[in-house]
Amino acid sequence: MYELIGCSTHYGVSNKGEGLTQCVQSLNRRLPDHPIREIPERTLPEQGLANLKYLNSVTATCEDIAAEIDAIKRSGNTPLFIGGDHSSAIGSVSGDAATESRLGLLWIDAHSDINTDASTITGNIHGMPVSALMGFGHEKLCSVYGEQPKILPEDVVLFGLRDVDPLEADIIERLNIRCYYFSEIMQRGLDVCLNEIKSCFSKVSRLHVSFDLDSMDPAYIKGVSVPAADGFLEQDVFHIFERVLPEYHISMIDIVEYNPFNDTDGETGAFTERLIRRILSGAFLPSGSNRK
Repeated sequence: MYELIGCSTHYGVSNKGEGLTQCVQSLNRRLPDHPIREIPERTLPEQGLANLKYLNSVTATCEDIAAEIDAIKRSGNTPLFIGGDHSSAIGSVSGDAATESRLGLLWIDAHSDINTDASTITGNIHGMPVSALMGFGHEKLCSVYGEQPKILPEDVVLFGLRDVDPLEADIIERLNIRCYYFSEIMQRGLDVCLNEIKSCFSKVSRLHVSFDLDSMDPAYIKGVSVPAADGFLEQDVFHIFERVLPEYHISMIDIVEYNPFNDTDGETGAFTERLIRRILSGAFLPSGSNRK
């Protein structure tokens, strides 16, 4: 069964992330029957590194997230993690990988989040988790909850990209990472692309699904911190989950980036609630299936 846990991280996105500190609290008001147990975000003294903003606070928080995820999995439950900014996935994926022989990662996001401290433009760590999880970048980011890489480049799929830095594109090409831009998905068809990614995960023990709300169209989903034009609609996201959850052995799911300060019409919170409830109810699984 799924176990809800969250952490309202915001240091990874620096000065754009203030509203993210309220993401779990805001969703808990919508989900009184399914309370999200919250891991506190840590605040530590920093060195003021321009290319690794809030490094100490981010890594300490991710260590705590990883330990909680690991404990949930060892108890026999499947974590459903609600995060603030996407740097929290350094913690969730690291904790997930601790009990897997070879973990796959489906990264559904407008951004590839594959920068390192050497390539970053902003210095914000929310743009670095995928590289850190593969063991590339600053040692402190790469060694959260264990010094070894948590995932292999060939076991990663980036899905729904719309905003990629030039140096990120170089990293993707150099590591030969499978990626699908939103424009390609819309041109070729969602099901065609979802069918293709099966080959990427043929050797993994389980699949970690990390879903960022900014993968969606900000014309409808406003409550995010770093919106990018266009993006998935609700029916697209539900279809992705309807395909992915039954077809793979899911180790856990992240839902990140809900920023209630920017959710001016309340629709982002309402959508996130619907998504959580559908996952918990098994609505994305075939009738009669007991895989949760």
